[in-house]
Amino acid sequence: MPAKRLKPFIVLWVAALLSLPTLSLSLAADGKQRGDGRNGIENELWMVAAYFDGMTVIESRSATLITFINGSVQGETRCGAFGGNYYVSDRMLRIQAEIILDSGPCFEADLREASTILDALNAGERRIEQSANGYVLRDSLGAVRIVLRRRQ
Repeated sequence: MPAKRLKPFIVLWVAALLSLPTLSLSLAADGKQRGDGRNGIENELWMVAAYFDGMTVIESRSATLITFINGSVQGETRCGAFGGNYYVSDRMLRIQAEIILDSGPCFEADLREASTILDALNAGERRIEQSANGYVLRDSLGAVRIVLRRRQ
């Protein structure tokens, strides 16, 4: 897809991402739960703190952001945005997302990290486990694939 066609999408995506803190605050002000423990990852802005790189779980080098809202998953890496769909049922999560490369510079290490994070998200169902300050997404064998932390 040409870079010119991506710019309107990226502008809309950034605007939606910037409105998330307002959405979270309004949900809390209305007295509604932002997460009931089953799918508390929704309607929050998360940072990918660690991910499975194919061999082990490593800390993220860059601030990769991700949100889950009404079946739509969106995120931001150093190389551009990613987006797609997700399905959550009970404590299970299935994600399908693709990276949308930005027209700016993208170093090979950053692209490799973005692709590896997407691989860790996209590969099958993930069990959602709440941790002290976020969530851990595990595969069907119980191995950690993604660690999410609340963005401060």
